[in-house]
Amino acid sequence: MISTSRLKKAKLLSLGILVTGLTVSTAQAPLQAKQKDDNHYLQELRTCQAETQADERLACFDKAANALVNAADSGDLTIVDREKVRDTRRKLFGFSIPDFGIFGGHVKDRKEENEFKQLDTTIAKVRYGPRGSLILTTQEGAVWEISDAPTRLRSIRAGQKLEIRKGVLNSYFLRINGQPGVKGQRIG
Repeated sequence: MISTSRLKKAKLLSLGILVTGLTVSTAQAPLQAKQKDDNHYLQELRTCQAETQADERLACFDKAANALVNAADSGDLTIVDREKVRDTRRKLFGFSIPDFGIFGGHVKDRKEENEFKQLDTTIAKVRYGPRGSLILTTQEGAVWEISDAPTRLRSIRAGQKLEIRKGVLNSYFLRINGQPGVKGQRIG
């Protein structure tokens, strides 16, 4: 006979994994944004949910949970919460990266999707590069370059607000303290 506490534990495990909004990805088969088939770990858990016999259901959940934990321990599976994904997307803003479906390709919330078309940040460091270029480092550590910086940008300094908007064809427009934007590119 199955103890009530073990059955509750199995139910909590399945609910905790499926309902909390965690993003699951594997190193061998990245999830695609519109992919209809779940990864096999989620398929196993859903199969267990459909099991009607309590003993078999618990055994199924034990097996699926062990596979999930072993995959995480071996590095074949990574579970990332939504906040970590948002933080990573913020740090990678401005880089062209392939869409594995883990950095928002599956986003249903339009507000969150639009959030990553623009980055509002603060300038942490300013330096001047060769041939009149301006090199800015953001508080997140991203390094942006404005080639042929206009003279009106010569007075900028650390601590000022920086708005970076995504343009077309991987172009970006940087606006410092509300001034008109200038084209820039992420270099680091």
